[in-house]
Amino acid sequence: MLKNVEKSKITRRGFLKGTGGAVAFLALSGNLFPISKQIFAQTDGTAVSETVVKPGLCHSCHLAKCSLLYTVKDGVLVHVEGNPEGPWNKGKCCVRGQSSPAFVYNPYRVKSPMKRTNPKKGLDVDPGWVEISWDEAINTMVEKLSAIRKSDPRKLWWMQGFPAFPNQITGMRAIFPTVFGTPNQGMITGAMCSVHLTNGLVQGGFAQYPDWDYAKYILSVGNTTAPNIGPGDGAANYIVDKVKSGTRLVVVDPRCSPEAKLGEWVPIRPASDFPFMLSLAHVILHELNTFDVWFVKNRTTGPYLISPEGDYLKNAANKPLVWDSVAKAAKAFDDPSIGDYALEGSYEVNGVKVQPAFELLKQGMVKYTPEWAEELTTIPAAKIREIAKDLIENAQIGSTVNINGVTLPLRPAVICVSRGLTSHRDGHHAFWMSMVVNQLIGAVAVPGGNIVAPDPKALTPGEDGVVIPENFHCKFTPWQWPPQALEAREFQPYCFDITYRMIDLILDPKPYYANYTPEMFISFAANLYTKGGNPERIGEALAKIPFVVSIAHHVDEHTAFADLVMPEASYLEMPTAFYFQMYRPGSARLGNIHIGHREIIKPVNNVRIMDEVFTDIAERMGMLYGPGPDKLNFMTNIILGIPPQFWLDLGKKHKAADVVERYLKGQYGPQITLDALAAKGFVYDEMKPQDVYNYTAFPGKTTRHPLYNVYYKRAGEQLLAGMEKAGVKHPGFSDEEIKFYYTGVPAWKPTPTQSAPAEYDLYGVVWKIPQFLFDISGVGTNPWLVETAEQNPDFGKILLNTATADKKGLKDGDMVYVESQFGGKIGPYPVKTTELLHPDCMGVASGIGRLVSTMNPLSKKNIPYNRLLASTWESIEVITGGIENSPRMKITKA
Repeated sequence: MLKNVEKSKITRRGFLKGTGGAVAFLALSGNLFPISKQIFAQTDGTAVSETVVKPGLCHSCHLAKCSLLYTVKDGVLVHVEGNPEGPWNKGKCCVRGQSSPAFVYNPYRVKSPMKRTNPKKGLDVDPGWVEISWDEAINTMVEKLSAIRKSDPRKLWWMQGFPAFPNQITGMRAIFPTVFGTPNQGMITGAMCSVHLTNGLVQGGFAQYPDWDYAKYILSVGNTTAPNIGPGDGAANYIVDKVKSGTRLVVVDPRCSPEAKLGEWVPIRPASDFPFMLSLAHVILHELNTFDVWFVKNRTTGPYLISPEGDYLKNAANKPLVWDSVAKAAKAFDDPSIGDYALEGSYEVNGVKVQPAFELLKQGMVKYTPEWAEELTTIPAAKIREIAKDLIENAQIGSTVNINGVTLPLRPAVICVSRGLTSHRDGHHAFWMSMVVNQLIGAVAVPGGNIVAPDPKALTPGEDGVVIPENFHCKFTPWQWPPQALEAREFQPYCFDITYRMIDLILDPKPYYANYTPEMFISFAANLYTKGGNPERIGEALAKIPFVVSIAHHVDEHTAFADLVMPEASYLEMPTAFYFQMYRPGSARLGNIHIGHREIIKPVNNVRIMDEVFTDIAERMGMLYGPGPDKLNFMTNIILGIPPQFWLDLGKKHKAADVVERYLKGQYGPQITLDALAAKGFVYDEMKPQDVYNYTAFPGKTTRHPLYNVYYKRAGEQLLAGMEKAGVKHPGFSDEEIKFYYTGVPAWKPTPTQSAPAEYDLYGVVWKIPQFLFDISGVGTNPWLVETAEQNPDFGKILLNTATADKKGLKDGDMVYVESQFGGKIGPYPVKTTELLHPDCMGVASGIGRLVSTMNPLSKKNIPYNRLLASTWESIEVITGGIENSPRMKITKA
């Protein structure tokens, strides 16, 4: 959509009316717009002004990436609505997107670079801020960074979060710290993103979603696919319509969410999803004795023979062996002469007794009966059997569907899981078992089953014939000693992001065998306080770092410890082309897609685009010009994948818009300019309907999914061998725990949460609400969003099941404290009773409450649930390092 320009006379009253009540109130007080005098001086009723409507990216969450229409009057953003042409949202706009004006004109926003004058640091300490020029800020950065780079580049710790992503150089790809040479860079949000690992290992992609177009039965566990969170795209309405037309949605969750009310709610005790998945596999394998035999034999590693050491048994050509039940002999998995694959039994090959992976899986599931699972999950055994039977019956094993002349397997039943399942001590094993069950019913990357984030290469097989785990979330860290990075990922070789570990390491380097600690910390749109962990320990560690830099929108907890603050331009004040590749129900099937714009408004106050700030820093440090891995221009070309014909000039300083344009040309060709993107708000390649399913690109026997987790087995063995050779001990886990969790067929044992002291008798649960879907773009401090959130009767309350509250002598409105088994404590907050929560829970609707007085006081309307979490070894997931989100809680009356 091209811009629409009109000439109009705008009065102060008309302006306030157009911007909405909450913003109008603040504007009248003179607080909302730091440039209010300048704005209103031009709106005296006689001035002629220009109105422009610009399409562009919304970055108020990290899900749909909608295209919106931004109305700008005389340079001021005054109205937001959905772009009717937007491929995701098709004209819709959620409350987060509509609240954008209150984000960019936030009176609590950092307005200029600042330096600290008070050496004492703490959440409640006045830093003594003094505003400084950008030149002084950049010179200070150059001085500090140059000294560290000369001494040891590893002493720079760089941490970022989702809000930084629209930046091309300092955002998602973090090119500057890579060029600087520090391995100590990460995303604080990664601790909550362990959900992506299994998907990468099993399907080679970033994420998986149920195929609502063809599915008839969706088992959703700890997951939402749209209605719970109110995205601005068309997914919510589409799902509602599908359920009304007959698709069965069964939600297994401690809370009766909007999706559960839409379908069927099966209450489950928190942190017991793993036993539930194990029991489903037990019923399918030992009671129903029915599964997709063809899929297991031809599309999984079920037939692969497993050696006594737990790895694939291979021939001289290094190919995994299977047992041909017709020839009664071992053959390479891809031998065209195989008569039939054996899935069960024991065999002897070259004097070694071996079994197929499927046999080991089946044996491993024997003891996990529904009766056993009922004791842990509270789901009746009969209900577990019913769900397993429904999955099998609705999968229509053996059926096919023709899409545009391409015949594909049709499996209209699927298990879909997400963070609510994975964010537990054994959460990753629960995810793995959910994918095992999907493999047993053949519902992987096919119509009706699950969809891998659209990528035709996602199922590419490796030399073993198994899907290559190319997703960056499942990148394996090989053992090396001593480690280069302070996080010591070698101790958790399949972790995604464990930036929080730096806190423990700074306070006590000895258990990590570290011979240095950070001397400079740069935090960009990230916050340790909002992702779990003891606040006192976080503060103690940050205070020990000699120089802290906060790239910030508002003065948050990290900024309270900063020596230098640099105000960031918001996504509306910069040119950007944000890449996102994800399936959304009811939307277009998209391959590559970039939502973006030129700047929607000029940067307010004295903020700058961080890409350009760090380009200036790189220039002054001698890191900008010329070829090589230590030069910013060169590595920007390499990391952004810009083809040589569109490369940044290695001898020139480029503006952010130039970087974005060259990146776009590299993605789509010379015809796609930044102006072309800005005119429409997006550019994308639409996939053919049959190509959405990765099976189309890799049909039949061309690739296999790992039914048996050889990755874990190998990782555990490498870890134990490496520690023995180096003569070191694991800082958090015993050798026995490593052997137990790093295994091909997962097994259950009680977790620290499940074995908590008796006085901690409730499990904590927290969930997102539409106003605060991820803590991005200052949503927790946005007055419009807080105002609408307060219309939710659950917001700001401690939710208890009615029967649970009665047993504790509590009623609606009583004030209570909540204390976690890991030591955190919050309160007092009012109680609200409900029938929509499992009796063993205490619940919080949105948990992003903040801890500093320098932010908008509205931020404290949210309950700080994350204070109840911890990043200690006893509270993290063994494989991925994901933080336990459901510790046991103790409630006391205030």
